[in-house]
Amino acid sequence: GIDTHRFQKKDKQALRKRYKISLDAKIILSVGRLSEKKGLTYLIDAVPSLLKKHKHILVLLIGGGELEYYLKEYVQQKGLEKIILFLGPKLGEELVDYYNMGDVCVFPSIIEQGDTEGLPSAVLEAMSTGLAVIGSDVGGMSDGIFNDFNGYLVPQKSVEALAERLIFFFDHPTIQKKLSQNAYTFIREKVSWDITKQKFYEIYQRFYHG
Repeated sequence: GIDTHRFQKKDKQALRKRYKISLDAKIILSVGRLSEKKGLTYLIDAVPSLLKKHKHILVLLIGGGELEYYLKEYVQQKGLEKIILFLGPKLGEELVDYYNMGDVCVFPSIIEQGDTEGLPSAVLEAMSTGLAVIGSDVGGMSDGIFNDFNGYLVPQKSVEALAERLIFFFDHPTIQKKLSQNAYTFIREKVSWDITKQKFYEIYQRFYHG
């Protein structure tokens, strides 16, 4: 479950002004460990195609990990160091702020040597702040991301599919708004701590009373 009292919507424009981020920027977030399994090189590779269609793109990578140095070098080699920023780990209200400043949260995870994702808590946190999500169709991603409802699933390791979906997302602000609202509602109706607590209570009651 997700603590919906913590992961709430905030005023996006006010936050961007406070953090000195352009109000016109289209912000793509990715939150999680900088590891091979997270597939971040595929997101990085998708950015040049996206920039051909939308100029004011900003990608914020939140998290730390063993691939940080490699990924920073990779971004520099592509000349994207002003577009893709490494913010390091964020906790507490600052993390909630960044979710609220974003337009979409991307999870380009891959299956690495048989290891894959469950459903990352960051996916649910993002949706709880009203953020639509795009993720690879691996592991447990499809347990929380539903195509054309609260986000999109794309084939893993497909730079083209990821870029196309991001372009479509930014090309259609009405759809973007609908997906974001659905994400926010989905969390509160299905996986908030209040809902989860009640489900566990009912299970325990059933077993306790035979």
